[in-house]
Amino acid sequence: MPFGAIAPIIGRTSTATRQLASRARRRLQGAPVPDVDLDGQWAFVDAFLAASRARDFERLLAVLDPEVVLRSEGGLARPDMTLQVKGAQAVAERAMTYRRLVETPTRVLVNGMPGGIV
Repeated sequence: MPFGAIAPIIGRTSTATRQLASRARRRLQGAPVPDVDLDGQWAFVDAFLAASRARDFERLLAVLDPEVVLRSEGGLARPDMTLQVKGAQAVAERAMTYRRLVETPTRVLVNGMPGGIV
């Protein structure tokens, strides 16, 4: 997007917006690049969604790391609704609770990482 279109959104001038972008790019260039196996992560997302869709609790439990943490938020409809669930058993139970919603999952990038929306 052009800086002139971004400026009113963030309440800055076009020049200030350009400067902010320049500073951000310089910071990002110095930031370490994480070693990410996106193919492996997409495979996990697919396995999680498939186990949920199949209503296979044991398979779902086997897919999850014992230390897994599930974080969820209500989005625009319910911004005050946040959830954090820790541990494979608790996350699998939560997933089974919402399994009816998994009929139409969508694979998405969430903060640059593979994830899903149901």
